[in-house]
Amino acid sequence: MSNTTTTTITSLQLPADSSLLNSSASGKHSRRSTNSMFQPLDEEREVLVSRALDLQDSILGVIGKLEAAKEAHRTQATENQMLLKYINNLMAASGTNVSESGTKK
Repeated sequence: MSNTTTTTITSLQLPADSSLLNSSASGKHSRRSTNSMFQPLDEEREVLVSRALDLQDSILGVIGKLEAAKEAHRTQATENQMLLKYINNLMAASGTNVSESGTKK
């Protein structure tokens, strides 16, 4: 099973006083460092990855419960078949049989 997370960024808003938009008096453009520019995106990514991992853990828990319920169902179905055979044997001894659906034959 492949685990792939896709994130779509619809817009990136910069504050009006962003240092990317302003230039200093000497005519040189002041720039923010690349790390500080992408820091909010990295933080959002970390939150999304953390949430995705939590959801995966939840799904694994649900899958575990589902498998346990399936196994319990199989066990009960097997026990029901054994009980039906036992009841049929008792009824045969008394002259009456019970079908698989539980009705008298």
